[in-house]
Amino acid sequence: MYGAKATARDHGHTGQKVGFDEATGVWNRAGFIAAATPLYVSCQRRDAPSALAYFDFHTPDSARTASDDAMIERVLAAMAHEMRKAFRACDIVGRVDAFRFAVLFADSTDETLAAVEGVRAVADHSTSVNGRTLTVATITSSPGETLEHLMLSADARMQEIKRAPTAV
Repeated sequence: MYGAKATARDHGHTGQKVGFDEATGVWNRAGFIAAATPLYVSCQRRDAPSALAYFDFHTPDSARTASDDAMIERVLAAMAHEMRKAFRACDIVGRVDAFRFAVLFADSTDETLAAVEGVRAVADHSTSVNGRTLTVATITSSPGETLEHLMLSADARMQEIKRAPTAV
């Protein structure tokens, strides 16, 4: 059951309905997992390349005000719009956390992964103007790896990138 009335609990998740994030028009976390899992399993069975990209926006809490929340939502909606334009229809885009998007690239190629850099360039301009930072982590899947493990690996990569000293 993947319809709008399906709940996250129907798919082993709790606390969130399977569907779309209202602010951005892309899958919410539960919807992303529900939509991405069969596609990812298909890639694994066919030994087809797949990759996962995380786009994580960060605003220092000390610099964030209540009026920033509305602006952040507008930036995230614009980011989701850019992703829908830049990525293929078969790629699964979701807002998996308050400030994080995930994109599953099935049958990924160098060209599909190059689209990540194009979206990063648009987002970098928007976020730097507004005092936010964007971290992007992309990881390719390994044979026999589950989607959950791929997501955990992408998160670990994201944390590595955030901890790395920046070039000056």
